[in-house]
Amino acid sequence: METRNLFEAWFALMAFSLCTAVLTVSKLAERAPAIAAAGVLLLAGGKARVILVRYLHLHKSRFWRGVFDIAIGAFLAMAFTIYWIGSRG
Repeated sequence: METRNLFEAWFALMAFSLCTAVLTVSKLAERAPAIAAAGVLLLAGGKARVILVRYLHLHKSRFWRGVFDIAIGAFLAMAFTIYWIGSRG
């Protein structure tokens, strides 16, 4: 992997992690936990996409990138649905 691509991927992962940390300690997590949970899941999806595209070189294959995008999206939607159902009770 090129040094520049590695640095960009690392920087993106650090930015996603920092945003996740800020979101979890913000007042939003107390006032609107469902929105905060959705934000954390979206950030996790972004991190997963960076790892798949940069480290597994999925940027070279539109088909596999699309398959993994759908799989990640479905997983995150399912995780949020389970969270939302569990938090209502």
